Amino acid sequence: MARSAGAKLKKDVDPGLSDELKRRLREAGVLLLVQLAIYLLVCLVSYSDQDPSWSHAAAPGHVRNLGGTVGAWIADLMRYLFGIVSYAFPLLLMALGVHVLKRDVDDPAATPWEPAMRLVGFVMFFLVGPALAWLNFSANLVLPEGAGGVLGRSIGGGVLHAFGDRGAPLLLLALLLIAITRATGLSWFRLMDATGRGALLLGAWLGGKARRAPEVLAARAARAERDVVKKSDAAR
Repeated sequence: MARSAGAKLKKDVDPGLSDELKRRLREAGVLLLVQLAIYLLVCLVSYSDQDPSWSHAAAPGHVRNLGGTVGAWIADLMRYLFGIVSYAFPLLLMALGVHVLKRDVDDPAATPWEPAMRLVGFVMFFLVGPALAWLNFSANLVLPEGAGGVLGRSIGGGVLHAFGDRGAPLLLLALLLIAITRATGLSWFRLMDATGRGALLLGAWLGGKARRAPEVLAARAARAERDVVKKSDAAR
């Protein structure tokens, strides 16, 4: 009895981290995540096959990669494994950071499985994306291992052999959309709804401009005529 009362009192005294501290820690984590994403993007954009890296040796000298020697190795390894899909890694990190920053501390919609599902989405994206890139882009598009990298060639080749050149792209595209939804929380139906509303608003705006076009042209013509009359009067 006394033990249970003591445990209850300890629980009441020690409530854990406050909401404010949780928010500060979340903001600090998001800032680090965004900085990491920017660094990876800079490394990938400034990739050069003349730099010493993981997949090949190069003559020692000036490193062209803006991320330094470490950046050259990271860019080469990511392109070797994932091909052009490696450029989506920083963008997904930024999207994850924005989602974490926008989510409330006590979000009732969040579940204990959410971080695990997002991790599954990330892993799935970087398995399916390279395979889809390997099927649709030229092999010599991206050095050192083609558009899909090593993973794309391995996974895409297996799926192509199993489902053929018609079924494989459709299956991989469906899996890629699911992976993006799991990784970022993006709702494709909400996106389509927002796109439809934007298209309707754009159409209404263009229609209003078209209806007002004769009036605008007539006003410009009248203004030009008045200017001509004023110049004639001034000349006289």
